[in-house]
Amino acid sequence: MELLGAVQMSVIKEVVYTENTDCAKAFASFGMRSDNLVPGVITETLGLLPSHAFSKGEPSSVTADAPKRPWGVWSWSTEGRLSTTIVKDHAQLLLSVLEPKRDQILTYVANSDYYVEIRIGWHTKYLEGGFTLPAPVIQRLSLLCNYLDFGFLARNQEE
Repeated sequence: MELLGAVQMSVIKEVVYTENTDCAKAFASFGMRSDNLVPGVITETLGLLPSHAFSKGEPSSVTADAPKRPWGVWSWSTEGRLSTTIVKDHAQLLLSVLEPKRDQILTYVANSDYYVEIRIGWHTKYLEGGFTLPAPVIQRLSLLCNYLDFGFLARNQEE
C-alpha cells in the first residue's frame, strides 16, 4: 500500500471475473452496415456465417406493409454461443473469431461507405449495473472496427 495524501491506495493486480447474478444476458457482436453491403460477399470474404444479415431494400418483416431496410447489414454475435454473463468471455470469443480475419475486416474499416462496429450488450435485471473489461481487450477490439458500441438494457424488477 502507498500513502497518497490522506488516502491509502492499494494496487489491484488482477480483477477476478465471475458470473453476475444481476445480469440477465451478455453478448458481444461484430457487424457492419452500408448502402452497398451484399451479405453473401461479406460471408464469403470473412468465411463466417452471419448471426443475421439482410440486404438494403428487403422488407423488415413478413407483413405486406413492412418498411424496407434502409441499408444492408451483416452481423456475427456470441449470443446463443456462450451462456455466461461474463462480458470478458464474450469479448475474447469474438476476438478469437475475428483476429484471424483482421486483414479482410480492415478493408471494410478503411472503406468510408461502411459502418463497422463491435457491440457489447449487457442486460441487467435491475435499473443500474455495469461490467469491467481489461484495457488490452478493449484495445484489441478497437483495432477491428470504426466504432465500439456499449448497449445497456435495464429492466424494472416489477416488469
